[in-house]
Amino acid sequence: MRRFATATLGITALTTGLFSTTPAAALTQHTTRLDPAVSRDCFGVAITSPRAGSVFRSGETVKVAITRDSAAHASVLTKVDLYQMHEPEPTLMETVWSGEEQIADRFTLQTIMPQTELPDQQFFFSAVVEDPNNGTACSIISETVNLTV
Repeated sequence: MRRFATATLGITALTTGLFSTTPAAALTQHTTRLDPAVSRDCFGVAITSPRAGSVFRSGETVKVAITRDSAAHASVLTKVDLYQMHEPEPTLMETVWSGEEQIADRFTLQTIMPQTELPDQQFFFSAVVEDPNNGTACSIISETVNLTV
């Protein structure tokens, strides 16, 4: 059985590694059953930048900021991916960062938006964060941003 929780901080969604779902499913989920054993994994961790609806040009540098509340269980960032919105499911464009980084309060990285020949493309970032105490991994998803030529 798949179990997951969606936070109500914008479209930010969270999923546990053991009960994972695709970013498309996480974004389109409107109602979920909040299970405390699952939702606590990424509770308090969010992608706070870029903001929803931000517009970037191809090749422009973008700052991705991930914030963590001190009460959050998940604290080790292992990967940040960039997805392009497509129907029926988003497409992974690239892994913009990978490694193991302890997040005390905030982690910020810069990446360059991909080249596109089509105007008005939508993208979002996804990050994998782990709880070092139990090894559980979860994903957080940013709001969508727009990319112009």
